[in-house]
Amino acid sequence: MVAVEFPSYEQAKACDADRACQEAATFALQASKRELPALQGELS
Repeated sequence: MVAVEFPSYEQAKACDADRACQEAATFALQASKRELPALQGELS
């Protein structure tokens, strides 16, 4: 599992909506199973 923390929820959503991110996800799904949940709050 990999967790990525963004400065804000809005920045995380913008990254997920980015075309380059979508292209990378399409490629990555060919090699592995992925889930990309977006959670609000702080990692403890």
